[in-house]
Amino acid sequence: MTYQEAHNELLEAYDRTLALNTGDHQVGLSDFENPVYGSLYDIWYATYLREEVGENYRMSIDEFLDRPRWQILLMLDNIRRRKAIIAKAGEQVAGERALKELEKDLTGH
Repeated sequence: MTYQEAHNELLEAYDRTLALNTGDHQVGLSDFENPVYGSLYDIWYATYLREEVGENYRMSIDEFLDRPRWQILLMLDNIRRRKAIIAKAGEQVAGERALKELEKDLTGH
């Protein structure tokens, strides 16, 4: 079952419980009633955005979530490592520029 199917099932259960027929576009939920708010889907979606999975792997949220958990965690770990390497390289470049500026200031050239 995909996260979207689970989401739809939760909304259908909500509708059955309250004898409503809201369809796929339930908008009358408070944060407390909303089955998506604080849900596993909400957590993974926030992770998808925070870790920039779409930009790094060129995939949609559905493609990301339709994988085994171990694959998702491996992808997130790879993104974190890549970001750390880029940050370290940026620090080295900034350090080299600072050294060149210092050298330029000391020599007057």
